[in-house]
Amino acid sequence: MKSVILSTERRLVFSTMGTVASLSTDSDLPETTRAALTELFGEFEQRFSLFLPETEASRVHRGELAPDQASEEFQSAFRVASDWQGRTRGAFDPRSPGGGINLTGVVKALAIQRGGALLDAHHLPGWCLNVGGDVLV
Repeated sequence: MKSVILSTERRLVFSTMGTVASLSTDSDLPETTRAALTELFGEFEQRFSLFLPETEASRVHRGELAPDQASEEFQSAFRVASDWQGRTRGAFDPRSPGGGINLTGVVKALAIQRGGALLDAHHLPGWCLNVGGDVLV
């Protein structure tokens, strides 16, 4: 479980991906949902963080692992980032100035999207998920 900052019946605040996530609900928040959500964000951090040297993203960024040899989850995020590069005519670029692949521009949005799907799958009514100022309701 990620570092929980606050946990009440209808609210959960935890640190993740270098920022703070907060979930507010209209009903009591089951422990299974709390655990699943923090685990989901932890998995994203463990795969995509460039601040942790052992992550898959760090290995790809350093050139130790080719993108096409990475996990399907990494390749899927890379496709999303590449699609945004095309849509923005290069204004968004999934590569760092040094040439390494950097998916941080899409990973938080993908994690939030997956978090919303998880909350819906847990049949949680009336929720607001805020991760570093990016909000999904």
